[in-house]
Amino acid sequence: MRQAADLAVAGKTVLVRSDFNVPLDHTGGLRAIGSGGSPQRQESVPPGQPSITDDGRIRAGLPTIRDLLHRGAGVIVCAHLGRPKGGGRWPAGWRSCSGSR
Repeated sequence: MRQAADLAVAGKTVLVRSDFNVPLDHTGGLRAIGSGGSPQRQESVPPGQPSITDDGRIRAGLPTIRDLLHRGAGVIVCAHLGRPKGGGRWPAGWRSCSGSR
């Protein structure tokens, strides 16, 4: 099976499908900000706004993304977050975790 390291990617755009379906907490309160299990500060999150409780899947995908960028590729990451409950509209998804509106 071919892997990203086998491809000539310099000057090309690469679509990376990643499993970033991370667990979320919607209860609000304080959220640790930092990386690698050593939070540097805490931030208040209003109830209902999701926060990522385990970013392990995102951190696991970073080496591939960084490698592609280092080798001169443009990278587009394709992922989904959760699934709609009750067959209704999709929730805000990643926008709700990124802090953008």
